[in-house]
Amino acid sequence: RLNFLDPAAMVPLKGFLDELCCDFSTMLSADNVMRRPIAVEGTDMDLPAAIAGPLGFIACELITNAIKHGDGRITVGIARTSNAGYALSFSNDGAMSAKAGGDAGGGGLGMTIIERLARQIGAGISVDRGVGDEGVRVCVFSAGFASEAKYRGEFRQ
Repeated sequence: RLNFLDPAAMVPLKGFLDELCCDFSTMLSADNVMRRPIAVEGTDMDLPAAIAGPLGFIACELITNAIKHGDGRITVGIARTSNAGYALSFSNDGAMSAKAGGDAGGGGLGMTIIERLARQIGAGISVDRGVGDEGVRVCVFSAGFASEAKYRGEFRQ
């Protein structure tokens, strides 16, 4: 969807991620794979296509990991940070499998790709347990975001 856009064009991030998650849900239903709700929550914001594109690839990888290795509802959270940046979280409600726990911060190919895409757009990444210590949550946040603890506070309510 973004390949044809000017890299400086502004993309409504929430709408873009809503469509992406809708596509994932459609694929899951079509393949008779276990049906898993995928929710996009939070504030809409416009980001340059040069940032939204890599975030879309990161979202695809993290949603795929949640489908393959996790359980429960998958949630993509979006927040504007105090420094006019962005913060995204990708999490699932259910129990995290042992394989996912090993891969979550490890040296797997998917995580390597995510880290390189994040570096390309000047973003940081954190991996921890989800709300209520369930599942896994991966957070991607723009450079200059003061502290990971503050970021966690914006998503744990």
